[in-house]
Amino acid sequence: MEWAPMIAGMRRLDRQLGEGLGTPAAQGVIRTIISIILIIDLADLLVDGAGSR
Repeated sequence: MEWAPMIAGMRRLDRQLGEGLGTPAAQGVIRTIISIILIIDLADLLVDGAGSR
């Protein structure tokens, strides 16, 4: 799986949600959730990659 499209998609989602939610606190919560999702996805890719060898 390509990393760049996934990261670009997360950044685009972050920007769109950030524009919709004006408060810095709400933006921080959204960024934290997106970061957690991204970390879980990356860990899953690493585990899948290690398991296939």
